[in-house]
Amino acid sequence: MRNELIECEIKPGAMCWYDADKKLSIIHIPKCGTNSIKKAVPDSFKFIPLEYILGVKYCAIIRHPLGRWVSGMATNFSNRIHNGHTTYEKVMAMLDEPEAWEYMLKVCAFEVHTKPQHLFWEPIKGKIRLFDAENRNPFYDYLANHGLEIEDLHQHNVRNFDKNHYHYLIWSRIDLVVSNNKKYQEKINCYYKKDRMNYVKIRAKTN
Repeated sequence: MRNELIECEIKPGAMCWYDADKKLSIIHIPKCGTNSIKKAVPDSFKFIPLEYILGVKYCAIIRHPLGRWVSGMATNFSNRIHNGHTTYEKVMAMLDEPEAWEYMLKVCAFEVHTKPQHLFWEPIKGKIRLFDAENRNPFYDYLANHGLEIEDLHQHNVRNFDKNHYHYLIWSRIDLVVSNNKKYQEKINCYYKKDRMNYVKIRAKTN
């Protein structure tokens, strides 16, 4: 069973999109609108290691940890299928096994897609503006206040269901199991307690 799961490896080194003229950094947090941001930011933003910049304004888009974990796990398994490490049939069969779920929830963070969000900006040891992935208008306004015109990131969120067929089916199965099991929800929320607190704070500010 363990060999069918992702190795528990959290890769070091956060990345960001950085505009040197604006002295503005958008910290990259996987499964929090990465593709949308990548397609929307101007060419003036360069994708570089976060450790290379100091003394700038930092911001990031964050997501509810429960939804991010479901999406991250689906990505993990989809990548393993794509790389030939397992098959779609084996993954779906495993997701029906309570033992597999106990292991998944025990480890929780398998790699970068499920690594706790706050760990991505902790290296800067400074202030950061956080924005809600579900309500991006304040993020657009923040960038506009820095003289940037960013197109609507939501238009880049349309899934290519043919290309991501396995990912969507795996995501649907994981989401269904988690949605119907409060114990699983509690374990995931407990693991990502700090992320959940950060998310609740920004939701309170924007609602």
